Amino acid sequence: MKRARTRPRRKDGRHGPARVDRHAAADPEMLIHQAADLMKIGRLAEAEATYGYLVALEPTHVDAHYQLGDLLWQQGKPLAAAAMFEEVAALQPNHPTVQHRLGLALAATDRLTEAVVAFRKAIAGNPASAEACLELGNALKRLGRDKAAAAAFRDAIAISPNYAAAHYNLGVSLRAEGRLDEAMLSYRTAIACKPDLPEAHYNLGNILRALDRKDEAVASYRAAIAHRPNFAEAHYNLGNALWALGRLEEAVASYRQATVLKPDHAEAHNNLGVTLKSLGRLAEAVAALRKAIAIKPTYVAALDTLGYVLKSQRRLTEAEQLYRRALDLDPAHMNALEGLAGALMDQGKLEEAKGCLERILAVKPDDPEAFSGLCKIKEQTCDWRDRDAEFARLMEITNRQLAAGERTALTSFRALSRPLSEAQNLAIARSWANYTERQVDPLRSSAAFSFFRGRRDRLRIGYLSCDFFHHPTAHLIQGLFGLHDRDGFEVFVYSYGKDDGSSYRRRIAA
Repeated sequence: MKRARTRPRRKDGRHGPARVDRHAAADPEMLIHQAADLMKIGRLAEAEATYGYLVALEPTHVDAHYQLGDLLWQQGKPLAAAAMFEEVAALQPNHPTVQHRLGLALAATDRLTEAVVAFRKAIAGNPASAEACLELGNALKRLGRDKAAAAAFRDAIAISPNYAAAHYNLGVSLRAEGRLDEAMLSYRTAIACKPDLPEAHYNLGNILRALDRKDEAVASYRAAIAHRPNFAEAHYNLGNALWALGRLEEAVASYRQATVLKPDHAEAHNNLGVTLKSLGRLAEAVAALRKAIAIKPTYVAALDTLGYVLKSQRRLTEAEQLYRRALDLDPAHMNALEGLAGALMDQGKLEEAKGCLERILAVKPDDPEAFSGLCKIKEQTCDWRDRDAEFARLMEITNRQLAAGERTALTSFRALSRPLSEAQNLAIARSWANYTERQVDPLRSSAAFSFFRGRRDRLRIGYLSCDFFHHPTAHLIQGLFGLHDRDGFEVFVYSYGKDDGSSYRRRIAA
């Protein structure tokens, strides 16, 4: 006859769960109740010991094995939980709940093939279990079996049409198969079922960005962040979408937030640096790029970009070192090789620069920048061999770039020393003007400047140069500014060079 359930008296005289006396309390039902009570008040280690004692006492006690497995699972011990659920499954092989829990534990320990078997058994025992179909799909997805996973998710949806997780996971599998339109529909359905599902908004944003629907992607990333403000990857990809739209200040804010939430996010630091570079905020760009490299020393793209920024600041030795580090990691990195060639040329190391350009041309024979740079070095070193053939080839490349609407590798300044027509010089100059306009376009929103093009009595002319000091350009051009008809022209001079206080500078300013 079973004894009635009682609460043992504790040594302190109070009633309540206490450590089990295994010699006095050997009744299985008594032990089950005691373990349950211990769990309720958070004394999990004692509950685990009680269940363990009962399992040793009654090796075929199904409920004890199951409860112990459940307790181990709750404590984050999937290996031990899997072992216990396997024992339960051996005792009751066709019980769908047992197979489901076994499948979860096996999946958590990366025994995915066995987990698939367990989930299939769970579904066979309970065909109406949408959860088992979902977990089967998850295991198949992790095994790389996307089509089979999609079928399992569809089974879950057939059972429970408003199952947001199933719609979302179906979208993940469809995207892995490259079926972006179908994946997008699945994510939208998941959001309709559960609007506060940040992962669905985020992945929808990724697809919209891949489809070049950048404005919609921005909205999706913002929705993901609204539901999970600390979603670092959503902030990062929002920055990417804003950057693609030319909204650089907003992109900076998004990248910064991504780095706050995830300080070791090297890509976010890198993209922040790239964006700051585009905004002309070079000191900040250097700091961001150095952070990316500190996190990920083998980050070739960050090394290359930092080299570019330092080269722009005329810190040529540092730039050269960075380009060399990038090339040590990836000898075939063409941007770094081109950057190194430029840094070497600016330092007068022409033979080394020539070697870099020849390496590029060995891989990309028609690379415009490399070929134009090589021609320049050969001119500077008075190497006239094959000059006519090389000039013909340079013009062939230049004409191809003009036809494609690209900025020419041959600069408008160097073109003036070539035997070109006025029309050719104008076309080359326009390609550079258009390129410059595209480069500064993102800065206009932050310039707080409104330009009104209207009729004026005088034509306004602006001269822009970094050479308004004791320099050959100033020597040659200083007299020009006094020759303009002031009744017909309004003249401005914009200097982005140094003020050396020379007579040339003072005369031009006057």
